[in-house]
Amino acid sequence: MEQKNLFSQEPFPWEYQTVPELLELPKALLKEKHPEYFVSQDTRQRVRYIYKNNRSLIEGIPLTMNVLRFMKEQDITHDRSVRGGNIGGLENISDQEMRRILKYLSKLSLHRYEEYRDYLPLVHDTNNHSFGYCPTSLHTAHDELARELWLREEGEADEDFRKVVEGYRYLETLEEEEKEEASKMKSDHYLVRCPRSVPDLNQEGRNQRNCVAAYRDWIIKGRSKVLFMREKMTPNKSLVTIEVQGRRLIQAKAFANQRASEECQKFICEWCDFNGISYKKCSDITLKVS
Repeated sequence: MEQKNLFSQEPFPWEYQTVPELLELPKALLKEKHPEYFVSQDTRQRVRYIYKNNRSLIEGIPLTMNVLRFMKEQDITHDRSVRGGNIGGLENISDQEMRRILKYLSKLSLHRYEEYRDYLPLVHDTNNHSFGYCPTSLHTAHDELARELWLREEGEADEDFRKVVEGYRYLETLEEEEKEEASKMKSDHYLVRCPRSVPDLNQEGRNQRNCVAAYRDWIIKGRSKVLFMREKMTPNKSLVTIEVQGRRLIQAKAFANQRASEECQKFICEWCDFNGISYKKCSDITLKVS
């Protein structure tokens, strides 16, 4: 972009001859001399305001695209004249720390900016400041905190998951080692059990090559109940994955979402009848048992 195009956007373009003069800034801040960075009138006003009211924040820091984007997204100069707080966790940091961030961004390659913007909320959400706001290896720090947050959220979800599943364990059938009860359905060959944890659900998805792991939140919210049908001789080997909503059988999928065998379907129908679950409209059941 030619400078004359930039200057033509000003109310009195003939009054300015150079970018530093236009922005009322020293040349030291404009080492890269990219007029296109300052096409936005908001950006120009923001930079002018900071330089006039809090000069030490940006003095000596090249105003690269990363720096300017950050200043806008963090809403620096809004209200407190230094920062507004659009990026979580930076509302109360010192001017000295903010200056370190701006300097860090001025040296960061343009394609890494999005990763850095994602990294800052991770610091806030995990409350892990071991890498600081200006990590030596951004990629390593980002991935480490993202993993920490994922494990924490997974743990919280697992606790909720276990509580919900405990509420529909009455749908389970007896296993060999369990004491027989009159209220439990008994079978010589098959059993139905609930997942015990989120990892248990995830493992079923891997074993069966289906997407049942994605049903975690539906289960927690009570939208679906997921159960596993197994052979009693191999109770830890996946056979059929079952989904129930309310009192309706929604799915009964064998490996890779294939239809279960007739023998398995017969057991599932008996299990549904025993528990008052309707399977009449389930497309996975082709064998009807009265």
